[in-house]
Amino acid sequence: MAAGDFSNVEIEIRQQIDRWVASLEAEANHVSAKRDAALGLRSLTRKSSLNREYIATKGAIPAIVSVLRDSTDPETKKHAVTLLLNLSIHPNVKDEIMAAGALDPIVQVLKYGDCEARANAAAALFSLSTKTTTNKALIGSSTDAIPALVKLLTEGTTRGKKDAASAIFDLAICHENKAIAVRAGVIPPLVDLLLDEKQGIVDEALATLAILATHVEGQAEIGRVGALPLLIDIISESSPQNKENAAAILLELCCSDPNNTYMSAKLGVCGPLGELCSTGTSKARRKARKLLDLQRHAQHRHGHFGARSFCECLQNSIIEYRPSIFKRGTASPSISREELPFAGSINFVSGSGAHRVGLARPRSSASGLCLLARSSTSGNQHYSVSDSLGRDVLEHLQSQFACIVD
Repeated sequence: MAAGDFSNVEIEIRQQIDRWVASLEAEANHVSAKRDAALGLRSLTRKSSLNREYIATKGAIPAIVSVLRDSTDPETKKHAVTLLLNLSIHPNVKDEIMAAGALDPIVQVLKYGDCEARANAAAALFSLSTKTTTNKALIGSSTDAIPALVKLLTEGTTRGKKDAASAIFDLAICHENKAIAVRAGVIPPLVDLLLDEKQGIVDEALATLAILATHVEGQAEIGRVGALPLLIDIISESSPQNKENAAAILLELCCSDPNNTYMSAKLGVCGPLGELCSTGTSKARRKARKLLDLQRHAQHRHGHFGARSFCECLQNSIIEYRPSIFKRGTASPSISREELPFAGSINFVSGSGAHRVGLARPRSSASGLCLLARSSTSGNQHYSVSDSLGRDVLEHLQSQFACIVD
């Protein structure tokens, strides 16, 4: 394209931008006119940094925020929040968007918009928070922002969950936001995402858990939901960055609670840590060495881990331990994960082999924990304790805990 032609095209685009901005600013304009203007500006700012800069210099941001706040048309709101997302990519515009009062309208779209709008609202919060400590604190101080991101992490589309995880990760760089996220219930859905590789959000979920694990409440909650076996699996086999993050989380858990050091030893963490010392990233190697030091110190203080029974291990690691609520030998059908609140899992080795056992709270009982061995039927995960675990293990489980025996 010749230089003159390019100049003419650029002039025409800027003239169209001027018309659309004027349409957003005009109070008397019809809903459809504002919707078309927001959509047009959204399209022009998707890939063009020049258009983003030009719209910002036109003083259009207050008008865009006003449309986002006041419009009752869901499509207009979606285009407006996406337009703000596009504009926020420009480093000099983030503070102007926040100063125009965009935070609350963006959060409202995050809570009540359709799937695309909610994902774009989450992405907008992520973009506005990056490289600015002030905005991180402002967003975290909003009553609904982080809880709405956590809700999207639970029920959104794959893209929505990824945008929510990225936003929570960046907001959690601000220390005060870590506790807000943990109290909003962010840990269980993040751990669930580690189990669901098909969604492709393991990297984001693990990185977010790593930063939340630096807070005492995050450490306690990650331990409570039974994430240790998953972390050890990731240290054993995953990408170098994920191994590093998993080791970082495990180190925080073990430093905060000696029981986690004991449990991770019982789960066989020493072998994967030894390998990580040789093959991991520089940070992963340092964390692996620190974890192995903790293991050695713990063995020196308490003797060899194998001297303690499996039931002692469980009793020391489960805060909400209750006596058995089922009689020995009671039969119960398998229960799908959707029907039973899942509280975590534990790996252990008995004379009959290695097993993974789930911890769950039955809906029918306010107290008690069920120990459930995982099996797969027709593609669905079911949990039950079966005779294949071995009579010795079953006797321990049935005498100490609420056991569902299939």
